Amino acid sequence: ADGEFDGISRELFDKLARLSGLRFEYVALPEGSITYEFLQEQQIDLITGVEYNSTNMNAGGMLLSTPYISARKMIVTEKDFEYDMSTAYKIAVPEGSQTLKKVLNTLYPNLKIVECENNMACFEALSNQTVDMLIQNQYVVEGVLSKPRFEEFVVAQTAKGFAVSTIQNYHSHFHSISKHIDIETPFCL
Repeated sequence: ADGEFDGISRELFDKLARLSGLRFEYVALPEGSITYEFLQEQQIDLITGVEYNSTNMNAGGMLLSTPYISARKMIVTEKDFEYDMSTAYKIAVPEGSQTLKKVLNTLYPNLKIVECENNMACFEALSNQTVDMLIQNQYVVEGVLSKPRFEEFVVAQTAKGFAVSTIQNYHSHFHSISKHIDIETPFCL
């Protein structure tokens, strides 16, 4: 609220600066899609919080560090959501989640991906029932779900029809999510 950056990445780089003598200028990036060309134009040298995965590892013009934090992907629904294996659902993802969209499109062609401007817009879309579910990392989900305004939402495994046996035995669509998406996602530079 004071306009300063904070969090794990900021603490890490502040310590790195103290130990090494390097200086860092912290720049807020716009929400949504950010292209490599944009980063070059703005002379951005380093970005934190990039998912360490094969898509990003194979992207041109980018070197990834060793991951320094991991976060699970979580699917969020309304408390009274009942999963039906025969239904094609709409899932919200924030703009700029190119890797996540590729994985979802490849593994779950039945899902309709709805891009939202940012994380809060994904939760608003769920609240307005524009989408059936959203997917995001555990730190975002836990922070938002701690607000009374969103108390009607739950992590999907606690919604009706999302029992582990259902995911693993009855529907390959969500078995794949549990196997490939709802995993520890390492983040790096």
